[in-house]
Amino acid sequence: MKVCILGSGSKGNTTYFEIGDSKFLIDCGLSHRQITNRLKQNELSLDNLDGILVTHEHGDHIAGLNVTLPKTDALLYVTEETLEGCKGVSLKHLT
Repeated sequence: MKVCILGSGSKGNTTYFEIGDSKFLIDCGLSHRQITNRLKQNELSLDNLDGILVTHEHGDHIAGLNVTLPKTDALLYVTEETLEGCKGVSLKHLT
């Protein structure tokens, strides 16, 4: 298992993890550029990303989702309540 905390705090939360051949992000609170740069610094990438799990709809957890998700083949894992809380947020790929 690999775990890489890319950002944690009020300016953005994103964690990358791998379990076997499965690769996921927990939250997507950093910009797509920041996520890819920080992954690269750790010799990781978004290639073959399986999913993005969003814990809740606060901006520091979803700020980069609208750009990152469409650039991957990842599935989005989110509760109905969190998805409802994202209404009004620019998540064009979810409409």
